[in-house]
Amino acid sequence: MNASTGMGAGMGMGMGADFPGILIDAAHFAQVTRYMHIAAYLVVVYDWLICLEHEVDFVFRDRLSRAKVAYVFCRYWPLLTYPIIIWIQGYDHDRAICAKVFRIPMIIAIPNFASAASILILRIFAFTGGSHYVTTFLTLCFVGVVAYQTWVGAVEAILIPFGNGCYPVNPAEAKYLSGYFLSSLLWDCIATFIFGIYALKMRLKWSEATAMTRIFISEGALYFVAISAVNLINGAFNLQPRVLMSGTMIPMGMLLPNILACRLVINLRRKVGPRTTRSVENASTRMGFQHNRAPSRQIAADDYSLTTIVIGDDAGRLGVAPGYHSARGSKI
Repeated sequence: MNASTGMGAGMGMGMGADFPGILIDAAHFAQVTRYMHIAAYLVVVYDWLICLEHEVDFVFRDRLSRAKVAYVFCRYWPLLTYPIIIWIQGYDHDRAICAKVFRIPMIIAIPNFASAASILILRIFAFTGGSHYVTTFLTLCFVGVVAYQTWVGAVEAILIPFGNGCYPVNPAEAKYLSGYFLSSLLWDCIATFIFGIYALKMRLKWSEATAMTRIFISEGALYFVAISAVNLINGAFNLQPRVLMSGTMIPMGMLLPNILACRLVINLRRKVGPRTTRSVENASTRMGFQHNRAPSRQIAADDYSLTTIVIGDDAGRLGVAPGYHSARGSKI
């Protein structure tokens, strides 16, 4: 979970004449990563504070739903747990303590990914008109990533062989820790690709889409790409040849996706506006690309999303442009 992860072969760099210089560089980049931990957490706190009013207005005043649970988990899990990571990796500890706690940051980071991914899954579910095929595929990929990360964090990672830092490293020549972060990148790329396909389909019928649908496409595209970019940068640092600095972007990679996922929810709600949201809160609508969907497959949209998009038969009654298929309830 640190720059020292690049020392992945334990002491595989060798014990030659360059070893003192390696130790100096390792200490330097470990300190840089510690500063990055603090900086990333301060960004999380700052974003929470400036969004708190909008959270109260747009999230907490509505009834409880799956989407709201996902949002609260995504926002507050890092706020409450990241100080533990800072304590473990931001200070020097005895080897006996490190041996007991060095895996904890990797385990804590898994719900970070899971909470941000859950928001994206719910968004894509609503955006694709409740496509169970897409949702099942994304969920299976998600479970695979979580299983792999859990395996690496609980089984494969070892404690750095020297120093007082509580950092996990790769055993031997394996690159399990790089895979730990690249798996998140792969999932984000898959989710962004699916979003892009459906956004392209809708762009082809842009004149029929409501204003709220267009807002989601424009805003959603930005956030999906930004989340993938954060993980791409983190993955690039993990794979670049100067292994000692491979972990310097890990704190940002752990926290920025959560910030962006929460911002996606808040900004969509803010742009749609409470008046518009309330005007369609009870509407019976469903966004989709099929014109015949069995009623048994329809769900209450507010359980899956925090922003309403009206498309279909109810559009005329609500005074917005007609769009795609209308069924029972779609919110994005």
